[in-house]
Amino acid sequence: MDINCKNLLLVYKSSSQASFGKAEVYVDGDLVKTINSNQGGGWNNPYTILLFKEDTASMHNIEIKMAEGDENKEFSILAFGYTE
Repeated sequence: MDINCKNLLLVYKSSSQASFGKAEVYVDGDLVKTINSNQGGGWNNPYTILLFKEDTASMHNIEIKMAEGDENKEFSILAFGYTE
């Protein structure tokens, strides 16, 4: 997605089920986070992470894809939050 913002949050689901895997988050073509949604003790809990924080808003391209080896696993995005 393309978004004009200065901060971006991602809310995802954490699960202890083996069917959940890792996703990579790219901002403007650069890998900024690898998120493991398969966490021991995860009971489908929502987790919020900050992807970036800047002083002024600008256009950003966000790409989220499954990590190598986890292409056939699940990753649930619950919400995004941002400031303009």
